[in-house]
Amino acid sequence: MSTLKRFVKDTAIYGLATTLPRVMNIILLGLHTDILATTGYAVNTRFYVWAAFFNVLLTYGMETAFFRFFAKQEAKNRVYATVLIALTSSTITFFLIVLFFRNDLSLWLDLDVKFFIYLILILMLDTLVVAPFAHLRAQGKALKFAGIKLSNLAIYVVLNFFFLWAIPFYGWQFSWYDGNQQVQYIFIANVAASLVTFLLIVPDFFKIQWVFDRKLFMQLWQYGWPIMIAGLAFVVNENLDKLLLGKMLDDDIMGSYAGCYKLAVFMTIFIQAFRLGAEPFFSIMPPLRMPNKPMRPS
Repeated sequence: MSTLKRFVKDTAIYGLATTLPRVMNIILLGLHTDILATTGYAVNTRFYVWAAFFNVLLTYGMETAFFRFFAKQEAKNRVYATVLIALTSSTITFFLIVLFFRNDLSLWLDLDVKFFIYLILILMLDTLVVAPFAHLRAQGKALKFAGIKLSNLAIYVVLNFFFLWAIPFYGWQFSWYDGNQQVQYIFIANVAASLVTFLLIVPDFFKIQWVFDRKLFMQLWQYGWPIMIAGLAFVVNENLDKLLLGKMLDDDIMGSYAGCYKLAVFMTIFIQAFRLGAEPFFSIMPPLRMPNKPMRPS
């Protein structure tokens, strides 16, 4: 398969894995705004704003740095192992620290302690699979990448409809179900989907030799930390308005605003699909060589 055909094919597959979740998010937006009060949707918004912020911190540019060095280094498995060990170690350390200080941190983030625990569980599970997913993309295993991503989506969507629509609609009675705090079931569905994704990809953790190259890691870090800073700037630019509305006005207005804002995000799906296909493509593509031309006399 030619390079261009592979690029088009991978972009189409990544596009499906990216577009479908965005489409389903629009459908879930209708479900969430119908079931939850605006204040409940504000809690959901605050939860995922902080998730986006900590996601950038926890990956600290390693995903992009991985592609850069995976293409350049001959010992590609050493690059993968170094990134995997670094992200796994830092994620587990983060989880243990924030779990210990969960009461103070949840108060600072303006989240219920129970919701905060869901947040750090999702962050841990999602960060642990960053390196394996990047490795799949670098190896051109777009179908496996998309299959796992779509499995995650299916579980999340089905559980959302089960918790928020099926149980109230059919009047099913469960001792564990709290109809007064339905927003928590969005987070529980996310935890379940992230856990299944982790279990599906965890065999990739044991297919390589775990060797940590400290010198290589420092090079990865030097390349990655500016990307982390840029990512944090992006998250602040995209989400600070929602948090400020909640602080300066109230959660009712914040929830209404966040629901309307989410509709506009749908327009970014084509950019995201192209980026997922282009990032590994251009990292492995040989540099263009301009033909030697005779100099023209002045």
